[in-house]
Amino acid sequence: MQQRVEALEKGMQKLEGKIDRLTELVNGFGLKTSERLGTIEGRLTGIEKTLESRAAKSDLTPLEAKIAAVDGKIAHLPTTSAMITLMLGAVGLSLGGAAGLAFTLFRIFKP
Repeated sequence: MQQRVEALEKGMQKLEGKIDRLTELVNGFGLKTSERLGTIEGRLTGIEKTLESRAAKSDLTPLEAKIAAVDGKIAHLPTTSAMITLMLGAVGLSLGGAAGLAFTLFRIFKP
């Protein structure tokens, strides 16, 4: 009977040692798992930001097209100097035409 008790005690000591080692491994695994989850969360945050920026860009695409159309229209507007030149030319042609008409009428109806 004594031998059996001693054998059981030795077996219990071995089991306790193995249980202690398993407990240490499980605790270490838990720390590694939380570190891994932290890095995964960081990566997911980066992916979310990328997706949000892409979504924002796709939302701005119609607006960019409208702005480009407005820019094209503005680029074709005449400048101030072009408008002044056009107005002076129109006034000059009008005055020249009126002077030519007056000259012709005076020549025809010359007394």
